[in-house]
Amino acid sequence: MNPAESTIEFYKEMFYTYGEEKLPFLVNSSLSKLLFLGRYKNLPPIEDIPPEEQKEMFLYACNLFPHKSKEEIDEAIKMIYTIGNLL
Repeated sequence: MNPAESTIEFYKEMFYTYGEEKLPFLVNSSLSKLLFLGRYKNLPPIEDIPPEEQKEMFLYACNLFPHKSKEEIDEAIKMIYTIGNLL
């Protein structure tokens, strides 16, 4: 297993153990951002999921990160979407 894969596995295990409590750490960490956004490119785009799910994800991210800009929220949504698909 290469270092990127083992780091993703570590982050997934962290999420399994602590759940949504660790999402702010995962979204704000430069390394996890790099890894998960890299994986996002291999997934179907968020725009392909139903509009009500997109809205739900947007509201969830806005509540989790009220201080972030729209661009940062969009990035957070992509990361949360990727984490969900990797689990």
